[in-house]
Amino acid sequence: MTGDVIAVLGGTFDPPHAAHLAVSRLVLERSDCCRVLLVPCIRHPLGKAAAPFEHRLAMCRLLADEAGAGIEASDIEGRLDLSGRTIDMLEALARENEGVRLRMVIGADILLERDRWHGFDEIAALAEPIHVARAGYGAHPASLPAPAPISSTEVRRLLASGRRPAELVPASVLEYIEEHGIYASLQP
Repeated sequence: MTGDVIAVLGGTFDPPHAAHLAVSRLVLERSDCCRVLLVPCIRHPLGKAAAPFEHRLAMCRLLADEAGAGIEASDIEGRLDLSGRTIDMLEALARENEGVRLRMVIGADILLERDRWHGFDEIAALAEPIHVARAGYGAHPASLPAPAPISSTEVRRLLASGRRPAELVPASVLEYIEEHGIYASLQP
């Protein structure tokens, strides 16, 4: 594993959707990374409510299975009961993957929010960013192209209204959501 480069795509993944899948595949195709880790946060650092971690991790695993070789889900935040801050997660991943270079996948919108992130400069030093364009935001010159814009908020809204957004969420993830009634109690 020494010398490998791993991309880290962190987030709430509430739920993971087709844009997460597209970004993961794009990173594998167009960067120096041999693997992409989907890392759901155990708790949102700004206190935002989310489905239970265990469900979001299970859905990320299903998304990774859908994606194929090179993409996997990491349970590091739950296993180590981390703070939900990106820097803590990256430091833990670095300890567990000695000799591996980490890169952090970030959307163009994150660059505008960097002051809200705890230790953004340390994050960028520990895991060189891979920039992904995002509709409506100025792109970094080296950005990967933007995937189709999909919002987890919109997916949850559709699910709460009784719709089945099969075009936005891979079938295995959608089946898991339905089987466990994850977003059934949300108000449309």
